[in-house]
Amino acid sequence: MKNNSAQKMVQGATILTLTGIVAKVLSAVYKIPFQNLVGNVGFYVYQQVYPIYGIGMTIALSGLPVFISHLVAQNDDQQLNRRLISDLQWILTGLVLIIFIGLQLGDRTIAGGWEIGNWLR
Repeated sequence: MKNNSAQKMVQGATILTLTGIVAKVLSAVYKIPFQNLVGNVGFYVYQQVYPIYGIGMTIALSGLPVFISHLVAQNDDQQLNRRLISDLQWILTGLVLIIFIGLQLGDRTIAGGWEIGNWLR
């Protein structure tokens, strides 16, 4: 039984490793046609924004689910877990709406640049 479990874990790790390698190769290959499409300025903007996007994706797809599952795993009471999940869902929905509205209302400021002179217009 343990041998079967260890074998499945190794297979899973191998699949994740191969998938990661394929993703890195694809991310290197698509940059050339992308730069040809958007030009030097567009590629520069992409290089500046992508790390922020990457951090957000890491938090959303790794950090937050692990945190929520840890909170739920600490409790044995199903009623408490349902209440916790419901509260977290409302909090996250509110946070997403605040971010969305902030981006929609601040689009011209973001697109105009971060200089203080642009904010005074």
